Amino acid sequence: MREIKLVPKIPFSNHMEVELFDYPDGLSGEERKRCDIDVDYTPEDIRNLKAAGMDCAAMKEYYRKEVLQMIRAMIGPDFEVAGGMEEVLSKIEEHLPV
Repeated sequence: MREIKLVPKIPFSNHMEVELFDYPDGLSGEERKRCDIDVDYTPEDIRNLKAAGMDCAAMKEYYRKEVLQMIRAMIGPDFEVAGGMEEVLSKIEEHLPV
């Protein structure tokens, strides 16, 4: 199983780029940048999630699943997030309604 780390870049008002690193030789080895993913959280997206009955916690879970789905599309299903997911979700949460 591939271990990966997420590193959030500067969050903008409607999206954030996230760098994706993996560790071919395990966490004790050297990290290697794999790709960037772009997580959108536009006002329209948030309105649609609210209209679907989601509160802030449900939206945060929605975005967690979306990030995992993007990672699967980029590198395949065999991975484990070893770090960075909470930092990414924290940055996204700053743009969600309270």
